[in-house]
Amino acid sequence: MDQTQHKHEDRQEDLPSYEAAPPPYADARAVSEQAGAAADHARAVGHDAADGLAKPGILVLDGQRIYAASDPTTALYELNRGITNLSYATRVIEFTRIEQRHGDVSADGVPTTRLRPRHIYNLYHSYRLISATPSNHAELFIRSMAAPSRRLGHLGLKKSRAVSGPTSHWTAIPINLKGGNGNIEQLGFVPGMTSLWEAHSKQGACKWTDMAGNDAAIEYDTDRVQLPQLLVTASLQREHLDALVALWCCRIWDLTLRGQPLHTVQTRSFVSSIGNWKFQ
Repeated sequence: MDQTQHKHEDRQEDLPSYEAAPPPYADARAVSEQAGAAADHARAVGHDAADGLAKPGILVLDGQRIYAASDPTTALYELNRGITNLSYATRVIEFTRIEQRHGDVSADGVPTTRLRPRHIYNLYHSYRLISATPSNHAELFIRSMAAPSRRLGHLGLKKSRAVSGPTSHWTAIPINLKGGNGNIEQLGFVPGMTSLWEAHSKQGACKWTDMAGNDAAIEYDTDRVQLPQLLVTASLQREHLDALVALWCCRIWDLTLRGQPLHTVQTRSFVSSIGNWKFQ
């Protein structure tokens, strides 16, 4: 990509039924006070698991921080701006993964931990009037900024809706950064590419599925914590979870800009405790 292109970019159906039997409800903000549990969590949140999988669990978007519901004190991702109170003037947001590196075990048996922020995506919103927007225009997209995310490439959220009413379907499709003469308002989707993720909203719920149609996550609020939350229902490869969370943030950003309610599930039957979410 040439320097000119960088300069331009820097300017910046039915919802499938959720049938899994939920575990008993637990307070999403409960944090274990036992040193042993804290040590286990610290080891699990590391990024050196042999299988490279992130386990199912609940993510909470709280201002600029994203954390596991089981441990609100430890950020897993961070944004450089809060996406729920922005104007249309903002076009790009930095998305950072907080990596934990563990050293020697201290005298009380807890490993020392060093936090390392890693900027992995830029989130873009190139809002334009509907009448002036081509059907292939990538209004929302994430641009890979680091090696861990480059394998999946740059992904845009293509929106579709019923004849009337708000958007009901989002599809994550690769975008062409070489198009549009470097202007983010003219970037389009790569033709004929398979979607990586799809989000379907129906009757107040939004479910994310993978390219094979398997359930991956569902968005919801609890009646105790009124913050955007994502219940990840499948074990995902690290880079896939990163992309899913970044795209989720894009969707929330778009909905709040347009004054639309977040499509959430508000009943306890959708809330999963899953114990101490272990990020492996």
